[in-house]
Amino acid sequence: MLLSVRKKCLWPIHDEHGHYSEDDFFDVVEFLYQHVSKPIDGTFHGWNECGMHWETFNKAQGQVEYLKKVNAVLDHYAEPFELAVSSEVLHKPEKGFEQIFDADVPSNDSNVISPRRLG
Repeated sequence: MLLSVRKKCLWPIHDEHGHYSEDDFFDVVEFLYQHVSKPIDGTFHGWNECGMHWETFNKAQGQVEYLKKVNAVLDHYAEPFELAVSSEVLHKPEKGFEQIFDADVPSNDSNVISPRRLG
């Protein structure tokens, strides 16, 4: 996580989450989305209550499930945010303006269609 996000003190989550800023939290949400996979097949190992040893995973299915669950949590956040399929946490449009953000842009200019992000 340190090499991907380039921030210290984000991992392990159970030790560091109490110190997260909003940006840190969103960075962790985005990182986990990029790395999550759904376990598909494995074997159960019962000795010492060990549990499942997963061997086969599906990244796309895991991301779909993660996206649903994280967006359900973000729906309860103080400001309207959502995790997009692009793996970015974005401000949600106000109610009634969703169609504007989903509409096709009537332009062929790449700067209008996909503007560069500053910063």
